[in-house]
Amino acid sequence: MKGVDASLVFAMIFALIFIGLLLVFGMGQITNMFCFNNNAQMDKAVKDLDNDVQNIYNLAEGASKLFKASIPSGSSICVVNTSDPGINTPGYWMPNPDLMPIIEQQIRLKNANVWINYNCGSNEQTYRIGHLRAVRQPGMTGTGSFCASSGGSIYLENAGTYVAAMLG
Repeated sequence: MKGVDASLVFAMIFALIFIGLLLVFGMGQITNMFCFNNNAQMDKAVKDLDNDVQNIYNLAEGASKLFKASIPSGSSICVVNTSDPGINTPGYWMPNPDLMPIIEQQIRLKNANVWINYNCGSNEQTYRIGHLRAVRQPGMTGTGSFCASSGGSIYLENAGTYVAAMLG
């Protein structure tokens, strides 16, 4: 009976070590690849929302549309009341309280009315969409700010001087 070739054993050990190192040090890159896709999809959703808001604003008062964006799971698009971006009714606008001072600062500095939770690290973004305003929904307490997440929609309506946004 012949023995196992020693070079084959060393090759197998080297391959296992190489695969282990690849998994340990490569997982971050794999995760970044998925985050990049997630971020690109959210940025497209914001551009689509901006286009729909501008189109509704250019129509007659009372014109409306239900905006349905392709929002990745765990992410959300939030329409924020710029005059009072504080924490709102649970289920509508509940950012992490630890991040709230940073979010409020970004909203006030940029006069932003849209906040994106990418759910991929700490790269949340604020945007300014012209003519868009969060309005308080019936039965809602708080500021009127809200978030639409995966499968959610935003109801847009031309209110004359602005486009009113409510959770759809």
